[in-house]
Amino acid sequence: MTTATGPGLDGDDLSGSGDDLCGDDLSGGELTELLLRLLTDDDYRERLGERGAGELARNDAELSCLSSIDQRELVYTARRFRGNLWSGEGVGGIAGAFPRSLTLLERAGWTRKRLLAGFVRSPEFDGYRVVPYAGEGTSLEEAFATFAMSLSPEPADVEAPAPADVETAESDDARTARTARTLRCTLQHEMLLAVFTALVQERPVAFRVGIEGVMPTDNGHAVLRRYPAEVLAGWGTAVPGDGGEMWCLYSATPRGVAFGPVSGRVADALSRPGEPAAEKVREALRMRGIW
Repeated sequence: MTTATGPGLDGDDLSGSGDDLCGDDLSGGELTELLLRLLTDDDYRERLGERGAGELARNDAELSCLSSIDQRELVYTARRFRGNLWSGEGVGGIAGAFPRSLTLLERAGWTRKRLLAGFVRSPEFDGYRVVPYAGEGTSLEEAFATFAMSLSPEPADVEAPAPADVETAESDDARTARTARTLRCTLQHEMLLAVFTALVQERPVAFRVGIEGVMPTDNGHAVLRRYPAEVLAGWGTAVPGDGGEMWCLYSATPRGVAFGPVSGRVADALSRPGEPAAEKVREALRMRGIW
């Protein structure tokens, strides 16, 4: 899990005080904005190398800062920055949290380079506070999943396993709709597992949870989601019944993260707190240690 206020470059803290890099002339917010521009904007770095600091600096403070930068070191640092987003500090990162989703995205033509280039320019990345003094933000996993859910799979490139009982050929539109749904569900599933794991393991929690429908429980958090049975089966989840859509419960407590299908009756009860039926369901979950 890469939190919203964690270290930036393979353990090198991006926050600092700014003294060594740019002196005292830039405020914390100005320094944050400039650092992120240097690290995430390829065009800006290229213009800096070609035209020089004097052409890009907006004021004397930026000129002093930009003039002190070694171009080769900047390119190397920007590469490390993106590598850390992808792989984490030896563990985790985007690749660790989204293995199934990235396979689907790659089939749609979204390579690692293309994904990272789009992500670091997105408003979702802006909501992820990579430097501590930039304020509270969402987790890297929530930011990436929200960004990736907006990407449209290309019909000719994306293939998802068809349900085992489907014998008739699908139209291109039907296949595209099914694979897009599989991608959205998988992104959501892997995001919830990563964020809930962080809620269990991190003390204090250093990010804001903006995921819709997350409920406080006696000992943590829970959320309900509804998925097609064929998608659940593709994840290796045992699916009771004859298919269709299934409600699933995610739960994070000090004991760990729990996930699995629940009945419509349980989902309905959890959606209406305060009613006797809802309290019976909650009590049953308490007895199992997942509420």
